[in-house]
Amino acid sequence: MVGGRLGLVPIPGMEFGYSFEVGRVRDPVVSKSRDLVTHVVDVNYVRTSPAILGRIDLHGQWAWRDVDNSPALPFDNEVRGGYGQIAYRPSLAGLNWARDLEGVFRFDRLNQPKNSGMYDENRYTVGMNYYFNPTTLFKFAYEFDDRQGTKDDDTLLFQVATGF
Repeated sequence: MVGGRLGLVPIPGMEFGYSFEVGRVRDPVVSKSRDLVTHVVDVNYVRTSPAILGRIDLHGQWAWRDVDNSPALPFDNEVRGGYGQIAYRPSLAGLNWARDLEGVFRFDRLNQPKNSGMYDENRYTVGMNYYFNPTTLFKFAYEFDDRQGTKDDDTLLFQVATGF
């Protein structure tokens, strides 16, 4: 596999990106390799402003992947998906305890290959992050899962993230 990413920062805090990956994957049914191509476009915007008493953080991404057709599969192996996310942290608020909280909303979409037996999916996530210190973050979220054609799989999430 070979890939890369190109990013453009037209103004401080905003970035547009394009990524790609090309290569070959092995088809276990016919013992032959198939070409794979993945493209991703993304946009990110982060700004701290006194007008909103904090930081707004926006992310979006859309990806599409194509794998050459296999005679063993009765469908085109094309997958599409992406997400949009908004987060707000009142880092400039007068209440000290509120400065370490961040509300998050995220929408995910996955389009599976038609006639593949796999299900398209939408997810809506609502969460609250707590910044324990500058490098450690506790994440609490509830994920509403909406799968077409099968049972939904809602999830309560708790994560700890740390950087060093």
